[in-house]
Amino acid sequence: MPFLKFDPGNGHSYVIPASALSDVASLDTAQYDVPQLSHSAAPLATTLARQASSGYPLHIVQINAKDLASGPAQNALSFVMNVDSAGKFAAVIPDIGGVARVAVPVGNYAIYTGFAEYDASGNPTGLRLVLQDNLAVPHTTGVSVVTADERAATAQVTAATPRPATSDNVTLDVTRTDAVGNAIPVQAVASGNVFVSPQGAPTIGKLSSQAMWDGVSPAGTRSPYRYDVLLPQTDGVPANETYPVSASGLASLHYTFDTDAANTAHTGLYQIGVRSQQLGGLVGTYPVTVPMSLTDYVTAPLPTGFAWLQSYYAELGKAPDEGFAGLQPGDLPSFTGGQQVWRTWGHGPLAPQVGRFNGPNLCFACVAGTSMGIGFNGDFTDSEPETSGYYEVPFGYPNPTVENFTVYRDGQQIAQQPGVGAWLSDVPQHVDTYRAVFDVDASGISSVSQATKTHTDLTFVYNPADDPHLTLPPGDSCYEGFSDPASCRILPMLNLNYRLNTDGSNTGHAVSVLSLTVGHESYDGQGSQAAATSAKVEVSFDGGATWTSAATVPTGRDHYLAIWPDTGAKGSMPSLRVTATDSIGGSITQTITNAYTIG
Repeated sequence: MPFLKFDPGNGHSYVIPASALSDVASLDTAQYDVPQLSHSAAPLATTLARQASSGYPLHIVQINAKDLASGPAQNALSFVMNVDSAGKFAAVIPDIGGVARVAVPVGNYAIYTGFAEYDASGNPTGLRLVLQDNLAVPHTTGVSVVTADERAATAQVTAATPRPATSDNVTLDVTRTDAVGNAIPVQAVASGNVFVSPQGAPTIGKLSSQAMWDGVSPAGTRSPYRYDVLLPQTDGVPANETYPVSASGLASLHYTFDTDAANTAHTGLYQIGVRSQQLGGLVGTYPVTVPMSLTDYVTAPLPTGFAWLQSYYAELGKAPDEGFAGLQPGDLPSFTGGQQVWRTWGHGPLAPQVGRFNGPNLCFACVAGTSMGIGFNGDFTDSEPETSGYYEVPFGYPNPTVENFTVYRDGQQIAQQPGVGAWLSDVPQHVDTYRAVFDVDASGISSVSQATKTHTDLTFVYNPADDPHLTLPPGDSCYEGFSDPASCRILPMLNLNYRLNTDGSNTGHAVSVLSLTVGHESYDGQGSQAAATSAKVEVSFDGGATWTSAATVPTGRDHYLAIWPDTGAKGSMPSLRVTATDSIGGSITQTITNAYTIG
């Protein structure tokens, strides 16, 4: 869905879909205000009442918006910004019937006007952004008239990729910085039809632009692929917005998307984009037919200050109020040119873990001084140990997922609450045994049939004595040591990594083989180095009434292989129970109800 985003940096951020511009006369911009997306909460005077009370003399500016036929534009919206200081004025103004009038303080301005385009059925298809800068509003009476001509937006934002690809999303960010350093981004997002008017460097402040271009391989391609590339940042807006993409500046992400056997519609969503402190997130959402494999060519490396954002929704609800399973990896700051990455998303058995991470991350289970956080990496983790997974529902609907987290110290309960973890204060600085019991019940989400319930019972011994392996690496952080990251220490909590020989719908056939790694929570290799001392795998074909031990054998340090025949009926879903211990008194028992499907 094409949209315009204006972020005046005053605790407001307006995300206005192109469909809303089909009736500008009735547009209430306040309905599209999403304050949590604002890049700043600094109060700017954005209403006439506040401007008047501030003592600024006001002057009328009229914006005449003309469409591609040179008639009054019926689908335009203008962003007006004082470039001496955005604190004097920054506001979104609808051009009703092609005309917008606004009272502004005297000074210098930039006016950026967005135009929506539609197909014959009235569906929004693209956006054009017309930039006008170096506009002086004088100390004179009368009206200052500015014309915003849609025909001036002649530069289409696109990329020339090594392999053929059709754009399915373009995110153009134009950042206008005023004379005192306030950077105000204006964003236009559409499936490929994004045009902008060329604009040179302003006489006051700065202007820059940058785009994210996303494209998909031609229909019918045997091995589908896509491109998600961050185009170079430019000063001003050049007349040529077609950017060549070199294969040497790309990483190849070879992704496989698995799903729940109940997902007979084979619908999933893949999200990818980048974020930066100044621009926020530039993220697109793309339907995928699952299970499937896809190669994603992405910009590598990213410029300093940018990091990748990725997520995958493996099962989508069949009705608007139904839940879905969403996964995202740990932080992916960048890749390197030519790098080859392989990853499977959504492969079960799905169960909560404490995780093993690379790159800058927030520690889920750390201690600093007398503060301790004990938490899991979401409702579940797939076969990739850094993945966070949650059962979610659309905004505004109640989430039927039940989470319960209980903590014991030396056998005495000290915390109980909903959620994926607990935060403890006044932690005694002597050796104690902690036990965390975490229950997740997602059986109320009808689109989810596998891993509907999990029960995790984990113990670890906390020893405040220094262990260099438990020091959180620089670049990572923990809530407990927010003011002193160097004080964060990783807890020696056990982590189970499951790789079951099921297919892309997490369905097994005849004989199941589970590759099990028993490790500990870790960040960039830091974490407990204690060896696993035992592992046991049990399977139940009757909902947990009886359990049968699988043949489980050690195949190397911390690694085991379990094998069992799938004796249940076709379409049934066995449950798994896995127990493991380590050499320093830690243990874990995890039960997964409906762990996979028998085919």
